[in-house]
Amino acid sequence: MLMQIAHAIDMVNHLPDPASWTDEQLASFPIADNELRLLKHGANESCAINARLLAQFFLGDRHGLDARSFLDSWTGEAEDELGGWRSTASEHVAHFSPRRLSDPARAITPDERRKVAAAINAESNRFCNELLATTETSDLGVRLAEFLVGLGLRSGHDA
Repeated sequence: MLMQIAHAIDMVNHLPDPASWTDEQLASFPIADNELRLLKHGANESCAINARLLAQFFLGDRHGLDARSFLDSWTGEAEDELGGWRSTASEHVAHFSPRRLSDPARAITPDERRKVAAAINAESNRFCNELLATTETSDLGVRLAEFLVGLGLRSGHDA
């Protein structure tokens, strides 16, 4: 489970942002326009869905595992950023909904991606620190810290 969490954090932080690709870079892609269109859409959807998964994990999920599955005392602190994002991603990416019909491929702005990634990183570091500080879960904390160090999302001395 911790590997899945680390993978989702990695995708949110390191998946290329199609909005940042220059015309020169786009011209050098050896693929057809339709393939490039789908690649851009796929990168945006992947970022959105992984951020949604992490929002559910950190803020709580009635239907699956969440941070409280590991730490009974856990309370998510990024409700403003991640709660809104969870709704947006659900309506525009994860489910067929009336909102998706009127706006099927809503653009995700670079600023929005940065804000969501910052909130996820803050929650993941806080979660990792709480795992490390609790004797019942410290081994899990060490494992998660190691995963995050490996992804470049935590310094080696934090592990």
